[in-house]
Amino acid sequence: MSESLNYGLTKLVLSQGRFVPISKESFDKITMARDYLMQRVFIEEKFDFVVENLAAFEAAVRHAAELCAAGRRASVDFQVNKSDLNRHVANLVALGRMFIDQSMVHVRKLNKLVGRDIFDLAASRSRQYDARLGYRLFEQLRNYMLHHSSAVHFVDYHTCKEYDDQGVMSLQHEVLLYTSASQLRKDKKFKREVSAQMEVIGDRHDLVAMARDYVAGLWDAQVELRLALEEFKLDIEAPFTEAIFLYAGIESTEELP
Repeated sequence: MSESLNYGLTKLVLSQGRFVPISKESFDKITMARDYLMQRVFIEEKFDFVVENLAAFEAAVRHAAELCAAGRRASVDFQVNKSDLNRHVANLVALGRMFIDQSMVHVRKLNKLVGRDIFDLAASRSRQYDARLGYRLFEQLRNYMLHHSSAVHFVDYHTCKEYDDQGVMSLQHEVLLYTSASQLRKDKKFKREVSAQMEVIGDRHDLVAMARDYVAGLWDAQVELRLALEEFKLDIEAPFTEAIFLYAGIESTEELP
Protein backbone atom coordinates (compact mmCIF):
# COMPACT_ATOMS: atom_id res chain seq x y z
CA MET A 1 0.00 0.00 0.00
CA SER A 2 1.48 3.35 -1.03
CA GLU A 3 1.66 6.18 1.46
CA SER A 4 1.40 9.84 0.53
CA LEU A 5 3.20 12.69 2.23
CA ASN A 6 1.33 15.71 3.53
CA TYR A 7 3.10 19.08 3.37
CA GLY A 8 2.14 21.93 5.62
CA LEU A 9 3.10 24.83 7.87
CA THR A 10 3.21 24.68 11.64
CA LYS A 11 5.15 26.15 14.54
CA LEU A 12 7.94 24.31 16.32
CA VAL A 13 6.51 24.90 19.77
CA LEU A 14 4.88 22.65 22.36
CA SER A 15 1.15 21.98 22.07
CA GLN A 16 0.95 23.48 18.58
CA GLY A 17 -1.98 21.80 16.88
CA ARG A 18 -2.38 24.08 13.89
CA PHE A 19 -1.27 22.64 10.55
CA VAL A 20 -1.83 24.62 7.34
CA PRO A 21 -1.59 22.37 4.26
CA ILE A 22 0.60 23.47 1.36
CA SER A 23 1.49 21.91 -1.97
CA LYS A 24 4.70 20.02 -2.63
CA GLU A 25 5.68 22.81 -5.02
CA SER A 26 5.39 25.38 -2.23
CA PHE A 27 7.30 23.09 0.13
CA ASP A 28 10.14 22.70 -2.39
CA LYS A 29 10.33 26.47 -2.92
CA ILE A 30 10.50 27.14 0.83
CA THR A 31 13.11 24.42 1.32
CA MET A 32 15.26 25.78 -1.51
CA ALA A 33 14.95 29.32 -0.16
CA ARG A 34 15.93 28.16 3.32
CA ASP A 35 18.97 26.26 2.02
CA TYR A 36 19.99 29.24 -0.12
CA LEU A 37 19.81 31.67 2.77
CA MET A 38 21.70 29.32 5.10
CA GLN A 39 24.58 29.06 2.63
CA ARG A 40 24.76 32.86 2.51
CA VAL A 41 24.73 33.04 6.30
CA PHE A 42 27.58 30.51 6.50
CA ILE A 43 29.70 32.62 4.14
CA GLU A 44 29.06 35.82 6.09
CA GLU A 45 29.73 34.13 9.44
CA LYS A 46 33.15 32.97 8.28
CA PHE A 47 33.92 36.40 6.83
CA ASP A 48 33.04 37.90 10.23
CA PHE A 49 35.67 35.65 11.78
CA VAL A 50 38.31 37.24 9.54
CA VAL A 51 37.22 40.83 10.17
CA GLU A 52 36.90 40.30 13.92
CA ASN A 53 40.34 38.69 14.03
CA LEU A 54 41.86 41.69 12.26
CA ALA A 55 40.21 43.94 14.86
CA ALA A 56 41.61 41.75 17.65
CA PHE A 57 45.06 41.89 16.07
CA GLU A 58 45.04 45.69 15.91
CA ALA A 59 43.72 45.89 19.47
CA ALA A 60 46.61 43.70 20.62
CA VAL A 61 49.08 46.04 18.90
CA ARG A 62 47.55 49.05 20.66
CA HIS A 63 47.56 47.17 23.95
CA ALA A 64 51.25 46.38 23.49
CA ALA A 65 52.01 50.10 23.77
CA GLU A 66 51.18 49.80 27.47
CA LEU A 67 54.56 48.12 27.92
CA CYS A 68 56.17 51.44 27.03
CA ALA A 69 53.92 53.35 29.41
CA ALA A 70 54.51 51.06 32.38
CA GLY A 71 58.09 52.13 33.04
CA ARG A 72 61.00 49.73 33.23
CA ARG A 73 60.18 46.21 32.10
CA ALA A 74 62.24 43.06 31.87
CA SER A 75 63.21 41.94 28.37
CA VAL A 76 61.13 38.78 28.85
CA ASP A 77 57.97 40.96 28.93
CA PHE A 78 58.72 42.23 25.45
CA GLN A 79 59.53 38.75 24.16
CA VAL A 80 56.23 37.40 25.51
CA ASN A 81 54.44 40.33 23.92
CA LYS A 82 56.10 39.64 20.56
CA SER A 83 54.93 36.04 20.75
CA ASP A 84 51.39 37.20 21.51
CA LEU A 85 51.40 39.50 18.48
CA ASN A 86 52.68 36.66 16.32
CA ARG A 87 49.82 34.49 17.56
CA HIS A 88 47.33 37.08 16.27
CA VAL A 89 49.05 37.07 12.87
CA ALA A 90 48.88 33.25 12.79
CA ASN A 91 45.16 33.37 13.65
CA LEU A 92 44.47 35.84 10.84
CA VAL A 93 46.43 33.72 8.36
CA ALA A 94 44.58 30.54 9.37
CA LEU A 95 41.11 32.08 9.46
CA GLY A 96 41.69 33.82 6.15
CA ARG A 97 42.62 30.53 4.52
CA MET A 98 39.63 28.79 6.12
CA PHE A 99 37.29 31.50 4.85
CA ILE A 100 38.72 31.35 1.32
CA ASP A 101 38.43 27.55 1.10
CA GLN A 102 35.08 27.03 2.80
CA SER A 103 33.29 29.96 1.15
CA MET A 104 34.09 28.38 -2.21
CA VAL A 105 32.27 25.25 -1.03
CA HIS A 106 29.22 27.32 -0.05
CA VAL A 107 29.24 29.18 -3.38
CA ARG A 108 29.27 25.86 -5.26
CA LYS A 109 26.23 24.79 -3.22
CA LEU A 110 24.50 28.07 -4.09
CA ASN A 111 25.23 27.50 -7.78
CA LYS A 112 23.70 24.02 -7.52
CA LEU A 113 20.58 25.36 -5.80
CA VAL A 114 19.87 27.97 -8.48
CA GLY A 115 20.96 25.76 -11.36
CA ARG A 116 23.74 27.92 -12.76
CA ASP A 117 26.99 29.67 -11.87
CA ILE A 118 26.05 32.84 -10.01
CA PHE A 119 29.49 34.34 -9.60
CA ASP A 120 33.14 33.43 -10.19
CA LEU A 121 34.46 34.11 -6.69
CA ALA A 122 37.85 32.53 -7.44
CA ALA A 123 38.42 34.97 -10.33
CA SER A 124 37.41 37.93 -8.16
CA ARG A 125 39.90 36.94 -5.47
CA SER A 126 42.57 36.33 -8.10
CA ARG A 127 42.17 39.96 -9.19
CA GLN A 128 42.59 41.09 -5.58
CA TYR A 129 45.68 38.88 -5.25
CA ASP A 130 47.24 40.52 -8.30
CA ALA A 131 46.38 44.03 -7.13
CA ARG A 132 47.41 43.84 -3.46
CA LEU A 133 50.84 43.06 -2.04
CA GLY A 134 49.32 42.47 1.41
CA TYR A 135 47.03 39.82 -0.07
CA ARG A 136 49.96 38.06 -1.76
CA LEU A 137 52.03 38.22 1.43
CA PHE A 138 49.36 36.70 3.68
CA GLU A 139 48.62 33.96 1.18
CA GLN A 140 52.31 32.99 1.34
CA LEU A 141 52.57 33.35 5.12
CA ARG A 142 50.38 30.30 5.66
CA ASN A 143 53.05 27.81 4.58
CA TYR A 144 55.85 30.00 5.92
CA MET A 145 54.42 30.01 9.44
CA LEU A 146 53.95 26.25 9.35
CA HIS A 147 57.72 25.86 8.94
CA HIS A 148 59.14 28.91 10.70
CA SER A 149 56.49 29.76 13.33
CA SER A 150 57.04 33.51 13.47
CA ALA A 151 56.19 36.04 10.77
CA VAL A 152 56.85 38.92 13.19
CA HIS A 153 60.58 39.46 12.67
CA PHE A 154 60.91 42.88 14.34
CA VAL A 155 58.90 44.82 16.92
CA ASP A 156 59.71 48.46 17.63
CA TYR A 157 58.43 50.07 20.84
CA HIS A 158 58.40 53.87 20.63
CA THR A 159 57.80 56.60 23.19
CA CYS A 160 57.85 60.22 22.05
CA LYS A 161 56.93 63.63 23.44
CA GLU A 162 54.03 65.62 22.02
CA TYR A 163 52.94 69.18 22.89
CA ASP A 164 49.44 70.61 22.63
CA ASP A 165 48.53 74.21 21.67
CA GLN A 166 49.21 75.36 25.23
CA GLY A 167 52.66 73.78 25.24
CA VAL A 168 51.67 71.00 27.63
CA MET A 169 53.79 67.93 27.04
CA SER A 170 52.47 64.36 26.98
CA LEU A 171 54.06 61.02 26.21
CA GLN A 172 52.73 59.02 23.27
CA HIS A 173 53.45 55.32 22.94
CA GLU A 174 53.41 53.32 19.71
CA VAL A 175 54.28 49.78 18.68
CA LEU A 176 55.25 48.85 15.13
CA LEU A 177 55.75 45.27 13.99
CA TYR A 178 57.39 44.16 10.79
CA THR A 179 58.03 41.14 8.65
CA SER A 180 61.35 40.98 6.82
CA ALA A 181 61.53 40.39 3.07
CA SER A 182 65.08 39.03 3.36
CA GLN A 183 64.01 36.60 6.10
CA LEU A 184 61.09 35.41 3.99
CA ARG A 185 63.34 34.95 0.97
CA LYS A 186 65.50 32.48 2.91
CA ASP A 187 62.59 30.04 2.88
CA LYS A 188 62.85 28.26 -0.48
CA LYS A 189 59.13 27.44 -0.36
CA PHE A 190 58.17 31.11 -0.04
CA LYS A 191 57.16 32.44 -3.44
CA ARG A 192 60.23 34.24 -4.80
CA GLU A 193 58.13 36.64 -6.85
CA VAL A 194 56.42 37.96 -3.70
CA SER A 195 59.61 38.37 -1.66
CA ALA A 196 61.28 40.13 -4.63
CA GLN A 197 58.38 42.60 -4.89
CA MET A 198 58.71 43.31 -1.19
CA GLU A 199 62.48 43.80 -1.37
CA VAL A 200 62.06 46.43 -4.09
CA ILE A 201 60.17 48.52 -1.53
CA GLY A 202 62.44 47.69 1.41
CA ASP A 203 63.25 44.96 3.87
CA ARG A 204 60.82 45.80 6.67
CA HIS A 205 57.07 45.75 5.99
CA ASP A 206 54.43 46.88 8.48
CA LEU A 207 52.33 43.79 9.26
CA VAL A 208 49.31 45.81 10.37
CA ALA A 209 49.22 47.66 7.04
CA MET A 210 49.71 44.38 5.16
CA ALA A 211 46.95 42.69 7.18
CA ARG A 212 44.57 45.53 6.37
CA ASP A 213 45.41 45.23 2.67
CA TYR A 214 44.76 41.48 2.80
CA VAL A 215 41.38 41.79 4.50
CA ALA A 216 40.44 44.70 2.21
CA GLY A 217 41.01 42.38 -0.75
CA LEU A 218 38.78 39.71 0.77
CA TRP A 219 36.24 42.44 1.54
CA ASP A 220 36.13 43.76 -2.04
CA ALA A 221 35.63 40.26 -3.44
CA GLN A 222 32.90 39.69 -0.85
CA VAL A 223 31.11 42.86 -1.95
CA GLU A 224 31.18 41.66 -5.56
CA LEU A 225 29.68 38.34 -4.46
CA ARG A 226 26.92 40.08 -2.51
CA LEU A 227 25.99 42.21 -5.52
CA ALA A 228 25.81 39.12 -7.73
CA LEU A 229 23.55 37.37 -5.21
CA GLU A 230 21.18 40.32 -4.91
CA GLU A 231 19.34 39.43 -8.13
CA PHE A 232 17.97 36.33 -6.38
CA LYS A 233 16.76 38.23 -3.34
CA LEU A 234 13.10 38.61 -4.33
CA ASP A 235 12.82 35.02 -5.59
CA ILE A 236 14.17 33.78 -2.27
CA GLU A 237 12.08 36.06 -0.04
CA ALA A 238 8.80 35.42 -1.85
CA PRO A 239 8.24 31.80 -0.65
CA PHE A 240 8.77 32.85 2.98
CA THR A 241 6.49 35.88 2.64
CA GLU A 242 3.73 33.81 1.04
CA ALA A 243 4.04 31.15 3.76
CA ILE A 244 3.81 33.76 6.53
CA PHE A 245 0.63 35.25 5.09
CA LEU A 246 -0.85 31.80 4.45
CA TYR A 247 -0.17 30.64 8.01
CA ALA A 248 -1.61 33.88 9.39
CA GLY A 249 -4.76 33.26 7.34
CA ILE A 250 -4.83 36.68 5.69
CA GLU A 251 -4.57 38.05 2.19
CA SER A 252 -1.19 39.25 0.95
CA THR A 253 -2.67 42.71 0.44
CA GLU A 254 -3.30 43.07 4.16
CA GLU A 255 -0.77 43.81 6.88
CA LEU A 256 0.68 41.03 8.95
CA PRO A 257 -0.66 40.83 12.52
